[in-house]
Amino acid sequence: MSCTHMPSCELFVQFAMNPALELWQTHYCQADFRRCKRYSLSLSGGVVPLTLLPNGKMVRAQRSSEEVAATTLFNAVLKNRTHMISVLVRAGVDPDVRNLEGLTPLMVAAERGLTEIAGLLLENGADPHLTDTAGDSAYDMAVRERHVAVARLLHTGGARARAGGTEYGRGGRQ
Repeated sequence: MSCTHMPSCELFVQFAMNPALELWQTHYCQADFRRCKRYSLSLSGGVVPLTLLPNGKMVRAQRSSEEVAATTLFNAVLKNRTHMISVLVRAGVDPDVRNLEGLTPLMVAAERGLTEIAGLLLENGADPHLTDTAGDSAYDMAVRERHVAVARLLHTGGARARAGGTEYGRGGRQ
């Protein structure tokens, strides 16, 4: 049985996006979640700080505002929150920000079949030609996962960006 609080746990999203943190996810979120301090605190109605780890320790590392913004953008994509994504990119968060595996928010949207979010990111300057550390592009991921609508969008969006950004490309719609 998995933790019932995973959909609202900001830390779970970071575990899911970072293979180095998979141990936490496997041990707590998908196994012994009743021992998770985040879970316990959320049950009591308390505010769960993002820096609280499942074992009860607090992360003390300083993060730049850019790192926090990037995490928030990935979190918004994973939770399919289009309004939040719009606000973040309008506020200046780089739509091509990368995680440790070189994934961009557009790649995550493509891999999960989130057509509306992929379009939103393209409209706000996401580069469809970037590749992750394995050499895969957002288009490759959409095709691999059989997300036809996203693949079509990336194919046409990528062609427009190559042709000089007549619709998509750095800077959004023209």
